[in-house]
Amino acid sequence: MRLLTILAGLVFSAQAIAANDYAVAFMYEDANQSKDIYVKEGATEAVKVPSDFKVNIYPDISSDARFIVFARGQDVHQLDIVVFDRSQETFQVVSEGPGFRLHPHFSGSANKVAYVELRAQQFDLHVHNRQTGETSVFQSSGSSSYFFPQLSSDGERVFVQRNVSETKKDIVYFDFADPSKVHQVEGLPDLCMSPNLSSDDNKVIASCFQEGQWNLFEADLISGTAKQLTYDSLKEFAPAYLPDGGILFASDRDGEFSLYHAQISTGRVQGVRSFYATAEASLYSPSVSGAIEYSMDLFADMPGEPRSSFATVRFQDKIFVFGGHQGPEHTYPEESFTNDVFSFDVKTNVWSTMSPRPVKAHGYTAETCGTQILVFGGFAFSNEHNPGWKSLDRVDIYDPITNRWKDGPKMPRRRSSNVVGKVGSKIYLIGGWDSTPKHDGDYDGRFHPEIDVFDCATMSFSTLNKPIAEPLRRAFSAVVDGDRILLVGGLGQGATHFELLDEVTAFYPKEDRFEELPKLPFPTFAPAAGILGDQMYVFGGMFKTGQYEYRYVNSVYARDLSGPWVDTGRKMQESKGFSQVVNLGDSLAVLGGHSYQNNQDRPVSTVERFSR
Repeated sequence: MRLLTILAGLVFSAQAIAANDYAVAFMYEDANQSKDIYVKEGATEAVKVPSDFKVNIYPDISSDARFIVFARGQDVHQLDIVVFDRSQETFQVVSEGPGFRLHPHFSGSANKVAYVELRAQQFDLHVHNRQTGETSVFQSSGSSSYFFPQLSSDGERVFVQRNVSETKKDIVYFDFADPSKVHQVEGLPDLCMSPNLSSDDNKVIASCFQEGQWNLFEADLISGTAKQLTYDSLKEFAPAYLPDGGILFASDRDGEFSLYHAQISTGRVQGVRSFYATAEASLYSPSVSGAIEYSMDLFADMPGEPRSSFATVRFQDKIFVFGGHQGPEHTYPEESFTNDVFSFDVKTNVWSTMSPRPVKAHGYTAETCGTQILVFGGFAFSNEHNPGWKSLDRVDIYDPITNRWKDGPKMPRRRSSNVVGKVGSKIYLIGGWDSTPKHDGDYDGRFHPEIDVFDCATMSFSTLNKPIAEPLRRAFSAVVDGDRILLVGGLGQGATHFELLDEVTAFYPKEDRFEELPKLPFPTFAPAAGILGDQMYVFGGMFKTGQYEYRYVNSVYARDLSGPWVDTGRKMQESKGFSQVVNLGDSLAVLGGHSYQNNQDRPVSTVERFSR
């Protein structure tokens, strides 16, 4: 970029994060106390962020490395919060009027920015929504002040250092679902500062003072426990997680403050090595993006009322979307079921309304047979049952060329919340359940072990002798990889509890066998999955945070088809589940889904494009 200046005289360890292509933004303060922001991508040279201001401090870089937010001004007591768009080389001031602000931080999608601002001798917490322009203020109480806010990936929680006294600086957080309540991060010492959230939002690392020394501590937000990571007499500040679980931090172990890289292993920091160092300046406040080898942008939103649990299929250069569920999840009034059909032209980025399916339903699947699209079963409203739903055993055949429907053969059994995978000319219907109540009050239904096969050559069904590998599951994803169908995550049996699954099971229909692959990083149901090149990806899904507590995530995990799962550090626009993935050849389209974001319980219409 033409406005950026190459940073000379900087020494860094190319091996420190050699396996990862992240961008790192950091503070650079020279002997003249000039404070600037630099950023380095992968193995490229570090470059200076352009600024006409003398003071540029506390950067945070977005997960896609496009945006950098920082505090800037002509002196340290008058600072604005600005967002620099690296692709457009433009600045956006997100704070209002003159003031003293510090420590900005992005949410995962960079749609929100948190920072602190001095008001009446105390620092209050501000959270600015870049989409709506609204700013929420969390006023400090008593004589306390807030510093170093950290937004969760979905922007629904904000963690912050709370200064109560000279000897008490604790780490607390606010949940936007109940912003009046202050939550304590458990297990940390009484004097901690500069917290940083892990990419999966499950851990907090901070620099804490104990027994006369500053060391790094890590708190596990799920278990409520904490552990000390370093044990030395050095000053170790401003820790920042890498998506792979490693960390960067600032330390004066070589005299001047420089940046260091380390891994966390067996509860300790291991393999500390220099990451950035220069004799000309002090380096501080590192911030890390997600993996920059990936690209994420947006297609046009899906039209109509937002819905989830719809079916998708690609036909030529178009994506077809069938049916879906409207409104809050786990509520199924008759009006929540839809039969709408839309097509999306990938080349023109335009949606069109097509002829509706003959029945309103959701939780079903679709696949192509030649020039026809077959839609299998589904979950539908029922006046004849308690609860008022049923699964369907019908097949509807849609002609995308004439935009007409016709009846197909009856399925061997009622089925919904299942997956399909096409290998050769055969379509395999796997998992799911018959939700139709067997008696009043039956919420459990029947999970299907049978695998039904539709042969496009004969337009008829058969059933395999071999059932699905345990556990039986529904609300999972599937993706075809050559001659095998990969089954990802899901929900186990039982309606009165959520048994989230972390299994990834390969089904080889030509060999009539199953194989268990490396498990997902966490149990989840309603994830979205796709394959691009030699990598498999899982988008979003639901994560269990407590005995009866769950949240959707906006994470993207990747796995070489012969390797382990890796957190890419990239984030979707919303935390969501029940999205659908369509392979476009050179990219993946991630459509819709259901989200709790912005304190709501509703589907979203976003269509994101993911490429490598």
